[in-house]
Formats: sequence, C-alpha cells, structure tokens
Amino acid sequence: MAAISIPALVGEFAVDGRLADVVSIAEDRLLALDDEHSKLLSIEFREGTWKIASSTPVPKYPVRVVVDSSRTNCYVTSLWSRTLTRFAISQRDGLLKRTGELDLQFEPREHCLIQSGSHLVIASAFDAALSVVDLSSFTIARNERLSGHNIGGLAIKSNGGLVL
Repeated sequence: MAAISIPALVGEFAVDGRLADVVSIAEDRLLALDDEHSKLLSIEFREGTWKIASSTPVPKYPVRVVVDSSRTNCYVTSLWSRTLTRFAISQRDGLLKRTGELDLQFEPREHCLIQSGSHLVIASAFDAALSVVDLSSFTIARNERLSGHNIGGLAIKSNGGLVL
C-alpha cells in the first residue's frame, strides 16, 4: 500500500476577470490568462498572499500560456484573434514584455514546446490543423492538416515524440 500526499488548499484570492489558464514560473510566481479582459497576469506571493504584480494586454480571447524551460519566455495562443504572442519574462521582477506576434491560419488552443524548446507546435481548436513555429526566427516553419477532427491535447513522450 502506498501513502499518497495530497496538497492542502492554503488560500485563495480574487481576480477581477475570468481565468483561462495558469502556469507556475517560480515557487512564488504564476502567470495567468484573464480571457475576460484579454490580459496576461504576472502574480507573485508576497507578504503572505498572492498579488497581481503586473498586467499586460494580449490579443482578444487568450486560451493557453506555455513557458519555456529557462523561464525567460512565454507564448500565448488567442482563439478568435488567431494569434500566437511571445513575451519575455524578466528574471528580476517577473515583468512581461511583448516581443513578437504571429498571425495563424486557424483558431489555436493547445500548444507545446518540442525539440528541446527550439520549436513550438500549435493545434487548432476546431479541426486537425497544426503549425510548427521556429522560435529562433519566430516564424511559421510548417503548416500541417491531418485527417480527423480537432486535436484535444498535445504531450511530449519521454523519447521526444509528439502525442496528439
């Protein structure tokens, strides 16, 4: 029999908006997408509670945020705006600076980093379309259309392969 430790809820705080996604970038820092106000929030833990440190506009209808392994860049997909937006994350204070935006051929939802973080795969929310973005040039390297319907999720296998 194995003992499983379940973390306890230690608190909560109100956000004026509707959160679409949340990711951790440090022990005391989160990024959150407010799709109601089209903002990327940098949230930090200080003085015993979580507080919004900064709020940065994103294209309308943001749905997902992915952070690279160095925690220096993040990528936001916006559904009806059909965009991918890149932000630099300040290591000192977590402030966000928009450093690029790409128009996509479809309404994006899921996305994940591949090839050791050098490329980003973006999946369509409503059909079986994919785009691969070369992050060094921040350009679309390839567009693919698969047979089938929408892609419900993306994951990387331990051998580096992509699972749809």
